[in-house]
Amino acid sequence: MIRYVRALLLLAAGCAWTAGVSAAEPARFTFQSGDHVSLIGNTMADRLQHDGLFEAVFQTQFRDQKLSFRNLGFSADELNMRLRSQNFGSPDEWLTRTQTDVVLAFFGYNESWKGEAGLEGFKGELDGFVKH
Repeated sequence: MIRYVRALLLLAAGCAWTAGVSAAEPARFTFQSGDHVSLIGNTMADRLQHDGLFEAVFQTQFRDQKLSFRNLGFSADELNMRLRSQNFGSPDEWLTRTQTDVVLAFFGYNESWKGEAGLEGFKGELDGFVKH
């Protein structure tokens, strides 16, 4: 299991709900020098690998941090469904292989197609994902 992973969630569907975070007290996050950042999620994360703009912006804003990036995004991924070829490895195995310290997660768009009926399920899955 990965130790000391800090999670920063960017939800592609614009879902502003997060457990235990109030608008008056936003969570504080800072990169540590040498952090390995992994992008996971659906098509939004997947498409970010086609040019280096996303990483370039981070590198210019945090130039002294010596960050490294790995894009593990895959179109159609959902919080609890990530279809891969046999023996590909689990999401946790890949985060371990890439020595991930920080996770940027792009989920919510695919799940949004379930409409209001799927919202409570998504909240539960998101809560479980963050706790994991």
